[in-house]
Amino acid sequence: MIISYLQDKYYSKNHLSKETSSHWNKYGKSQALNLIDEKYKLSGSGFGDFVANSPLNILLSIPSRMLISYLLRNSDSSIITLTKNIAKKHNRLFSYDMARMILTVEILKKNINLNNMTIAIIGDGYGVLGTILKGLFPLVRIIFINLGRTLVFDVYYTQKYFEHIHKLHESHSFFKLENHDVNLFNFIGESDVIISIPYSSPVILAHTLKIPAFFYDPGNQLIFPDRYFPKSIVKVAKLENLVNEIRRKLPL
Repeated sequence: MIISYLQDKYYSKNHLSKETSSHWNKYGKSQALNLIDEKYKLSGSGFGDFVANSPLNILLSIPSRMLISYLLRNSDSSIITLTKNIAKKHNRLFSYDMARMILTVEILKKNINLNNMTIAIIGDGYGVLGTILKGLFPLVRIIFINLGRTLVFDVYYTQKYFEHIHKLHESHSFFKLENHDVNLFNFIGESDVIISIPYSSPVILAHTLKIPAFFYDPGNQLIFPDRYFPKSIVKVAKLENLVNEIRRKLPL
C-alpha cells in the first residue's frame, strides 16, 4: 500500500534535512500519520486551507462561503458539484482554495481535452486538484509531486474520494464492473434500462432491441441535434430528471 510505504520512508524517523526550508522546518515536524484500529489518521498544517466540517466551523464560515458563491456565480455547475462532493468525502468545508481550483479546471476544460494525457501536479497538498481532474477526465493520468511527508496527504485524500468505486465493485449485490470486452449485444439484451453518455453506441443498440435508453448529460452542456436521433431516444440533464424518466419508462 502506498501510504504504508510513505509512512516507513518519511515518518519512521526525522527526514528534515539541513536543506529543509524554515517553513517546513516549522510545519513538517507537526505532521503526523498514525494507524489506529486499522485506519490511518493524519494531522498537519502549513499547506492548503483545510477546515474540518463541523457546526461551529459552518457558522464561522458564512461570510467566506457567501464570497465563494459570488466568485463562482457563472462557473460550470458540474465542476462545482464534483468539488463539493470531494469536500464532503474529505469531511471538510468547501473552501476558497477549492473555488480557485474550480476556476483553474474550468479554463482547462474549455480549451483542452485532458483525457489520455499525463499531468504532473506539484504541491497539491490534499490531492484536490488531481481528484477534480480525474473525476472530469477519467482517462487522465495524474502524477503527484510533493515533499515526502506531505505527499501522504495527497495520496490519502485522493483515495478517500475514489475508494467508493472499489467498495461498489466488491459489493456484487447491487453494482458490477464489466470487462471492456464484454459482448455488448448480449449485455444490453439482459438489461432493463440503458443510461449512457450522449452519442455512444449502447443507447442506439438498446433502441434497436426496444429497451428503454437515455443519453445522460449531467451538466446539460452537449449539443443534441434531435433530427439525428429517434424520438424514443431521450437526452436527460440533471439527476432528478433522469430518475423521473426511468420511473416513466419502467413499471417500478
